[in-house]
Amino acid sequence: MSKIGSALKKVLKFKEAEIEKIGVSRDPEKEKKSKFFSEMSEECNECLVTLLDPRSPVAEQYRSLKTHLMGEAETRLISTFLVTSTIRGEGKTTTACNLGVTLANNPQHSVLIIDGDMRIPSVHKMFGIKYEKGLIEYLRGEADLDSLLVPTHLDNLFVLPAGEPCSNPSELLASPRMRDLIKNEEAKGKGHYLIIDSPPIISTTDSRILSGYVGGVILVVQSRKTPIDIINHGLSLLKNAQILGVVLNNISGISPYYSYIYSYAYGYAEYSK
Repeated sequence: MSKIGSALKKVLKFKEAEIEKIGVSRDPEKEKKSKFFSEMSEECNECLVTLLDPRSPVAEQYRSLKTHLMGEAETRLISTFLVTSTIRGEGKTTTACNLGVTLANNPQHSVLIIDGDMRIPSVHKMFGIKYEKGLIEYLRGEADLDSLLVPTHLDNLFVLPAGEPCSNPSELLASPRMRDLIKNEEAKGKGHYLIIDSPPIISTTDSRILSGYVGGVILVVQSRKTPIDIINHGLSLLKNAQILGVVLNNISGISPYYSYIYSYAYGYAEYSK
């Protein structure tokens, strides 16, 4: 169980004891919400801070990122985003999932997060999802899309998991079926957003393939970890993509309250070709 989940359980147990002690009548609706939040904390990864602790400074940084992106989306009339990094461990999945939650917090929005990292999928771990099939099975024509979408704790946020591991993800991602999937999501109109979590751009061609299908690309870079020459190389591989910005991740000192779990903070910088 996560530290956040353990803390919540202690608080709930204490409140129940106080209610019994002083004889205060229970509020079924509040108890239902408390139970729901406690279960959610156990299921979701503790890095999904926008869902587990939406009032935290870290969650506020994600909302700031969302605001910048929405400005870009309205200016460029785009609704599909690819989130990638140069190398592993820079926080791209954490960024993609938290961004999806912040978008879905608006009840007028609908959001689909696709785990496009079919080599080392992680999106399902963020939301505590158990699945057997996903994007791979859809691209192979073995299942229809609606049967593969997994609901989350937000009514307007769905996840398409990666599916079973395969040996040729690049070929599947380059297929017309993948292009059509993204076009169909775009055609759903204003208020619907697609976020794709993809592999690091340097290690595979997967992200370079997907970058040509989406409206814009967000590059996640970890502060003091990723060498500048690696970042420049990654950007050069995306020269034909629409780069919306660079998320500078893991800036120490910005949010000391969460440093023991995340030490994440986010800066937004527009990249000019």
